[in-house]
Amino acid sequence: TSKNVQKFVDAYNEVFKLVQRHLNPTSSTDRGQTLTGDAAVRSLQRDLQALVTTTVGSGSVRTLADLGIKSGRDGTLSIDSATLSKALSNNAAAINELFAKASTGLGAVVGTVTDRYTNTTNGAFTKRKR
Repeated sequence: TSKNVQKFVDAYNEVFKLVQRHLNPTSSTDRGQTLTGDAAVRSLQRDLQALVTTTVGSGSVRTLADLGIKSGRDGTLSIDSATLSKALSNNAAAINELFAKASTGLGAVVGTVTDRYTNTTNGAFTKRKR
């Protein structure tokens, strides 16, 4: 479970850094060929940051913070291993449920956010591509 939590944090950080690159262009960035400054990218950034504080479920583990996942000043996530270890020893099943509960877990929430931007019919980035 802790390896999967680390994979989640790593994946989040990769996506967040990519979004940041688009929000902070360099002088050589071709704004006509990128999403630099696009409102959809700013919206994605807000949606990603909201995942950190999203409350799901009703048990002792309802947020990423309950697992020791913290947002840094740069917006990336890190894990407090002592807090994660304590959560694992107290209720490992609750951690799995936090991510995997079919309609309300973080996996479902991430899926909704992903679909909002990448859905091939009406996703925000799909609309921009047309």
